Amino acid sequence: MGLKIKIQKNKKKLIPTPYYIKEDFPPEILSKRKELQMEVNKEREQGKLAIIKYDKIVILKNRNQQAEKQIMDKKKRVLSESPETSQSDCENNKDKQPIKINKTNSMDNFLLKKPTLQFPSKKFTSHPHDPRTTQ
Repeated sequence: MGLKIKIQKNKKKLIPTPYYIKEDFPPEILSKRKELQMEVNKEREQGKLAIIKYDKIVILKNRNQQAEKQIMDKKKRVLSESPETSQSDCENNKDKQPIKINKTNSMDNFLLKKPTLQFPSKKFTSHPHDPRTTQ
C-alpha cells in the first residue's frame, strides 16, 4: 500500500511526459462521483471553485482572498507612522557633537623612546659551536 501512495503523491511529476496515472475507485464511488459532477458544474457556474475528492464535493475559497489572508498573517506587525519631527530638533542634535581630543604626542612619544633589548645574562656552555657561548 505504501508504494501506491508514493506513486499517487508524485503523479504531478508525470505531467510533462506522455504518461499519466488515474486513480482507481470502486464502482459505487464511481457512480457517486458521476452524480456529484453535476453539482460541481452548478457550483462552478455560480463562480465558486469546487472539486470532487473521493466521494465528496469540496468548495474552495477564492484564491485571491486566500493569498491576501496569507500575506496579512505573515506580517509581523503593522508599522505605525512616526510622529512629525521639527527641524529645530535635528539642528540641536548636530550642534551637540562630542568634543574630539587629538592625540598629538602619541607618535612623538613612541619615536623618542629608544628600544631596549635585554639579553639573558646567563652564559650557555652546553654546545661548543654555539655562538652564544663564550669559551
